[in-house]
Amino acid sequence: VYSASWITTNFVNGSALDRLNPEARNAFLMMINTGARPSEILGIKPGDIFLDQDIPFIRIELNDWGSLKNPQSRREIPLVGVSCVAAAQYKDLGCATTYRNKGDRWSATVNKYLQTNGLKETNKHTPYALRHSFETRLRETGCDEQLRCELMGHGYNRPRYGTISHKLLHKALMKIAL
Repeated sequence: VYSASWITTNFVNGSALDRLNPEARNAFLMMINTGARPSEILGIKPGDIFLDQDIPFIRIELNDWGSLKNPQSRREIPLVGVSCVAAAQYKDLGCATTYRNKGDRWSATVNKYLQTNGLKETNKHTPYALRHSFETRLRETGCDEQLRCELMGHGYNRPRYGTISHKLLHKALMKIAL
């Protein structure tokens, strides 16, 4: 799990990621405040990024660019902080072109970049650790389990009554936005 201070210092502020190719960089930065799996971000099409809304969001769903891990993975995640900026740039690039259906290639590229540039908090940190950091940051604000499951695309072992609004999800994400 990357610490919030490490993420802020090394990934959000400054220019440490500037030499990473824009497609890989923007997918990585989108993970910070969405908790989305790399494969989910790499499967997003330009039409799945909604920036002209009161609350901008991404839609993760099954399509011909990517698959979902489970039915709960289909969701909409509000965009906040650096992830909103990265999503706009990612959309402008046409989303995943180099890494579409090639999550292992994306992970290897980012992992090598982080290692080469001293951007791993420990040797065990991988790009996927951003997803774990996301849930940890939410939990530390007191965000309840159902909201965390909804945002992360995890199953929730209680009946669901209706949907969770973007407004409520956005409120939770604003507490951790980097």
